Amino acid sequence: MLGRLACLAVLLLLGQQVLAQTQTNAPVYCNNATSITNFTLSDLSGVWYEVARNPATLISVLCTQVNITSMPNNIMNIQTTYSNSPSYPWVNVTETANVTSTISQYGFNVTYYLYNTPSQTTLTFKVLALNPSTNAYICGYSNGSDPSTFFDVILSRQRILNSTTLTAYENGGPPNFVGFGSSVMTPISQTQSCYANGATSTVSFMGVVLALLYAMFHLVQ
Repeated sequence: MLGRLACLAVLLLLGQQVLAQTQTNAPVYCNNATSITNFTLSDLSGVWYEVARNPATLISVLCTQVNITSMPNNIMNIQTTYSNSPSYPWVNVTETANVTSTISQYGFNVTYYLYNTPSQTTLTFKVLALNPSTNAYICGYSNGSDPSTFFDVILSRQRILNSTTLTAYENGGPPNFVGFGSSVMTPISQTQSCYANGATSTVSFMGVVLALLYAMFHLVQ
């Protein structure tokens, strides 16, 4: 009798271990993920570069830069600058959001504005993992009940990464989280043209402005 009870206890224990392992290995999606909270706004602040995304955007996006600034009154300012023209990467679009900067397991609700007009619906961003000096894993969605709105992003402190580092970042996402991995993520183009052509564009633009001012001055004369 005691032998049977012991065997039953062992079977129950094994069953619980298998169940726990199954639950641990269950796929995690952004809507049921928990944002980490063991970081400060200083850790998140500064300049980041988007180096990989899943799924790919509907339009070709490159040179994506995210600048996060802690503001007074519990506000975090986010400026995301990108180009959608491979031929003219210096032609940038900047979308801005002011977000309540409370750090919580539910993440941040972000509404981007372009020219003082909301550019898209409000997005929920969750910080899944963060190394303040190297990279961050972010997921988000516009509708927690619609998987087609889910997205995953890797941010890097360094704009241009070699292929080994990028692959390591892609494959180093949170365990069991659906969306990260070199086989499913699309690299975001970050090249020297994101620097050099931006500077060239600024110089060219200033040259045009000065020429116009010079012409207007002489017309007035």
